[in-house]
Amino acid sequence: MTPELLLKTAIIPAMSLLNPRLDTPEARALLICIALQESGLRARRQMLEAGKPWWESRPGAANGLFMFERDGGVRGVMRHPAASAIVLPVIDALLYPRDPYAVHEALIHNDVLACVLARALLYSVPDALPGPNDPEKGWVQYVSAWRPGKPHVEPWANNYRTAWATV
Repeated sequence: MTPELLLKTAIIPAMSLLNPRLDTPEARALLICIALQESGLRARRQMLEAGKPWWESRPGAANGLFMFERDGGVRGVMRHPAASAIVLPVIDALLYPRDPYAVHEALIHNDVLACVLARALLYSVPDALPGPNDPEKGWVQYVSAWRPGKPHVEPWANNYRTAWATV
């Protein structure tokens, strides 16, 4: 998947389900950047054995282009007061049960739902979203919200530039 296709098929439709004030260029760019960082837009299920094709690797705990773990990001946004106010109505509208197991499984196939969860997680970070010339602030917000087990800062600046060029 390309960043342009993510924007067209997932981010814009996801934003149409939310309060219009949540749809900003900063939000769109950071969502693209995080998806590039987390999955490279190449997988909807985390694989533990790098270098092997998905059918030969053991699945990890994270699902979706934004790589949410069931007992981490999924459960977190469903319980967070501000984030849950964003996520729960969309879960209901898309006819999923309000169950972290069901939502986590849905993320493998539903990129719109994954974007909604990702936007809600970003909303739970108290700082304003960064602009096009502030990749360092974007990195801090990403690490704060996603809490990656092994954060790799090396690709971040390029992902950030790509995201803003897409938006």
